[in-house]
Amino acid sequence: FDIPDWTLARFSRVYYSDWIHKKSVKSISILFSLILTAIGVWAICGNGVTDGLALSDIVPKNTTVYSFLDSQHKYFGYYNMYAVTQGHFEYPQNQKIIYDYQNAFVRVPNLIKDDDGGLPEFWLSLFRTWLVKIQKAFDDDFADGKIFEGGWHASNASADGILGYKLLVQTGHVDYPVDKTLLLRNRLVDVHGMINPSAFYNYLSAWYSNDAMAYSYSQGNLIPTPREWFHDARDEDLLVHKSSPIIYAQIPFHLYNLGEDTEEMVSMIRHVRGICKKYEDLGLPNFPTGLPFTFWEQY
Repeated sequence: FDIPDWTLARFSRVYYSDWIHKKSVKSISILFSLILTAIGVWAICGNGVTDGLALSDIVPKNTTVYSFLDSQHKYFGYYNMYAVTQGHFEYPQNQKIIYDYQNAFVRVPNLIKDDDGGLPEFWLSLFRTWLVKIQKAFDDDFADGKIFEGGWHASNASADGILGYKLLVQTGHVDYPVDKTLLLRNRLVDVHGMINPSAFYNYLSAWYSNDAMAYSYSQGNLIPTPREWFHDARDEDLLVHKSSPIIYAQIPFHLYNLGEDTEEMVSMIRHVRGICKKYEDLGLPNFPTGLPFTFWEQY
């Protein structure tokens, strides 16, 4: 049958099939394909196609959440993260490795640090600072004769001094929890800055209950929650109830200047993961957590 004039089929049969077989057209087509391929390679390698989405890309635009995330990334690049230490680890006997672990994060460039370039105190160092204060109050009262080996003068001994007396006589043993002979042989914190490991969990009950603001500030989120024991200077009972061993504790850190650059996020995550792996190998079970690790670690 006859093909009607000016149809696609007629054009393909009469004109295009003849035109496409010409050497000049073949050469131009190959050249054009090579140019497009070169542009694609340049776009990938030259401009740097990166993995990942911005956090603001996963929420609807024109919402307050989108505006907040967009502004946060654009002007602050601020995120919280936590270094978590977990169970099957003897905290009282291994305090030094916990301090070393926390100090290792000072090498992470995106962490907010103190004016002197160090890291803020965390739950264990705040716990120690409080005990040092209690020890000093006891030492001062003992030197002034307000506290003696057999007890204290209720009329003039300080509340912290009396608390120090009660803590110093804790043995850490359930069968014989109090021993007054320890009063002058014990120190709440030794010369190396380590909390007395024998009564560590007795002291923890006292710190958690009587220095609640510092505990809350530390964001330690200790699990199980330490046992409550509130000090009353008028109470002559010396027993300080012991908390259960820690199986989970957090050390908070603050990240800044990260923006939405996935490569920068991944570099930070690799740095943090390297620290965690090192201390995992040293016997401290730990892991990092926070939004950067939830959203970007897949890259």
